[in-house]
Amino acid sequence: MLDLLGAMRALASHRPVFHSEADFQHALAWQIHRMLPGAVIRLEYRPLPTEPMYLDL
Repeated sequence: MLDLLGAMRALASHRPVFHSEADFQHALAWQIHRMLPGAVIRLEYRPLPTEPMYLDL
């Protein structure tokens, strides 16, 4: 199970500032990968292909 608060704390200790949303998304995805190597992580996901909706990491 993912400890999101722990991931955010670990990330903040290494990267307190990000230059864009994409920079933050990639850094958080990598931190989650480091904590849960077997996790499947997608930065953006379209849950309903016929609807104009996207979920971001």
